Amino acid sequence: LRLKGEYKSVENILISYVTVVRNNEKTLRRTIESVQQQSYKNIEHIVIDGNSTDRTLNIIKEYEDVIDYFASEPDLGLYDALNKAIELTRGHLILVLNSDDWLSKDSALYAANNFLKNKPQFIAGTAKVLVNDGKADLNDTLNNFIDSLYKSRKEQNEERKSKINFYKCNRNIKIVN
Repeated sequence: LRLKGEYKSVENILISYVTVVRNNEKTLRRTIESVQQQSYKNIEHIVIDGNSTDRTLNIIKEYEDVIDYFASEPDLGLYDALNKAIELTRGHLILVLNSDDWLSKDSALYAANNFLKNKPQFIAGTAKVLVNDGKADLNDTLNNFIDSLYKSRKEQNEERKSKINFYKCNRNIKIVN
């Protein structure tokens, strides 16, 4: 859309979803569609493809009329691609959505409301993944990282006697294949 001169409004909370991908034709379509189906509409979607050799770029081009910006070029890996994507965002919130993940329809609304309510500088969250057999599969490494980050941020605030808002989101998201 940006290549056509169309930009989303920043007057209200603009949420930027960034997706980096390389050779993931299997689930990318669902990822893109989950962004487009959000109940909160002031969102932008930036997709950076790492020069895929499968049908990934073709899928991105199918959605070029609803993706705000995309590029396909070689990169130095995931974090290089994420940095490229983040530089292109215009939103108040920048949310990373991996190319094999998808959102519930109210995810952006939930994020915008929490942003307005809590005024955080950083938001971290966990997802609850329910696989086909219905058993929960939580990523303990991610949970431990978020807990340590939260604790570290609280300790820094106490040492500096300053307030840095940090909102820890533990909302469970049901993902069904």
